Formats: sequence, C-alpha cells, structure tokens
Amino acid sequence: MKVLLVRLSAFGDIIHTLPALCALRDHFPDAEIHWLVSRKCASLLAGHPDIDKLHVLKSRSAGGFLDARSRLGAERFDIAIDFQGLLKSGMLTWLSGAPRRIGRSFSHCREKPAALFYNERIAPGEKHVIRQNLELLGPLGISGLALNYRLALPEMMNIPDVFSKKPVAINVGAGWPTKYYPPEKWGELARYITDQLGHPVVVFWGPGEERDAIRVREIAPLSVIAPPTNYLEMGKLLTLCSVLISAESGPLHLSVAVGTPTVCLIGVTDPERNGPLDEGSRVILPPPPHIWDYRRKGFNPTEHIETTWIIEAVRSLLHEGGF
Repeated sequence: MKVLLVRLSAFGDIIHTLPALCALRDHFPDAEIHWLVSRKCASLLAGHPDIDKLHVLKSRSAGGFLDARSRLGAERFDIAIDFQGLLKSGMLTWLSGAPRRIGRSFSHCREKPAALFYNERIAPGEKHVIRQNLELLGPLGISGLALNYRLALPEMMNIPDVFSKKPVAINVGAGWPTKYYPPEKWGELARYITDQLGHPVVVFWGPGEERDAIRVREIAPLSVIAPPTNYLEMGKLLTLCSVLISAESGPLHLSVAVGTPTVCLIGVTDPERNGPLDEGSRVILPPPPHIWDYRRKGFNPTEHIETTWIIEAVRSLLHEGGF
C-alpha cells in the first residue's frame, strides 16, 4: 500500500498531523508513506523514521502545481489524505492521481470547495485538531491509538552551558499579531524567574524576533538568549529545558511533541481545539469574554494575560518536576 499525506504548512499544524502519521505507520508497518510539504516547513520532517519519501512543493504557482502533478502522479499512490482542507491542498490531493482521496467533509474544511477533490469525506466528531486528524484514518480501520510524534532530533555540538541547568524557556514569537505577548512582559516574567525563583531562563526567538529577545535580556540581565536554530534543533534544545512558556504557536506544539511541559498563553484560539493535549501542561487564558478569532485585526487579548498568573503556573510545573 502506497499512501500520500498532504499537509503543506504551517509549523504547528504539521506537528498536529504527526500523530496520524505515526498511527498509520504503526497500523501498516509495511506501507510506503510519502508526505507533501511546503519548502518552508520541509526541514521539520527531515529524517522522520515513518516517512519513506518527502515531496516538497516547489512553489504555489501554476508551474509548481504542474511539477507536483508530474512527480506525484509517477508514484502511483493507492491513497491520498488531505489533512489541511484548503483548495490548494485538496487540488494537490486530486492531482496525486490516487484512486482513494480522503479529506474532511464540506462543512469541516477550512475552504469548503476543497472537499470537491475527495471521494471519501469525513465529518470529525472530535474537538481537538490532533484527534480530528486521527479520525481521517478511520476509513483505513485505524482508531484509538496513543499520540506519538517521533521527530528525528539531531545531535548538537557546542550547546550553551545554560542548558545543562534545565532552564525555563521563553518563546517570544507568536506567528500572528493577535497572539503577541509584549517583550516588556516577557522581560518582567524572566526577571522574576531568575531573581526570585533562582531558576535560569533561556529565550528562544525566530526570524524577525531577535529584537524582542534582546529586549527581554535588557530587562532580565540573567536570562540567556538561545542560539539561532532550525525546527529540529529547537526541539533538541527544548528537551533540555524544564518548562516552555509560549503563546499558542509552533514552538509550543514542538515542546509538547518532545515531552517538555508547557505554559500556553492562549487568547484567540480555542484551547479545546488547539491547546496542548498532554497532561503536563498549563493553559492561561486572558480575562473574558473569549473570542476565538486569531485573524481579527486590531485585536489581541493575549497581551492582557497577567505575568502573575504565568508565574503561578511555572511554580507548579517546576515543583512537579522536582525543581
């Protein structure tokens, strides 16, 4: 059996799809499993033990789709599963030429016409997106498996000394303006953890976020700025941390995937759908009313989360971890 999984992006959404990949491999150990992904997110899946072949969409242009049709069609897939539910992902699922094309029903696709490209449509009953993704495996007789991620974390040289002390990690990025937490508040939080709790702090950042990381260190001079990393290198460093504090974003979900407890600041996405599923994490909400709309302009309830609420969650997780 030859299967194509389609999930092009984004960082956190791909992590949410990994349990479905692992469940597919566990149920069909001899299957040949391929994954179609965007160029931007391909490095996250590099070397994954359950992927036999990774296909990178070269561009979103007509030429990129024609190239994908040629390459995917040559593979002669038996099944293609679209985990994204967009017009572009639905079309690519159809262009794969697979006779069985599985995706969400019209009412559950982010872009409803995407369902036109499937011939097996699933209406998920679960609330959380990870479990919804697992439901797409139902037509293959797969259900009720444990959550696994199995990322291929690299060995790293010259890891900063702070990571030998199981630091609390802070991720200053957010992905969307509606999830942004101000660097001044991150700095206040980092200073309390280093000065009052006596625990080291390391500050993670991504492209375009280094200025915020520097601002945090200006406020909390004992904090350490993490080195630049790719996705898997960040995952490796997160395994060396005691807790990650982050807005609901890719690094937050990466931390869950590698088994590091999280404090999740979530203001514009439904925690029952997008929050951490592991039992070792805490979710911090802003004051009500809660409006789950991360695309709404001029709207950022996340910034109204008090640092004192975060500190209490961090205290609890450090205590549970024996620190």
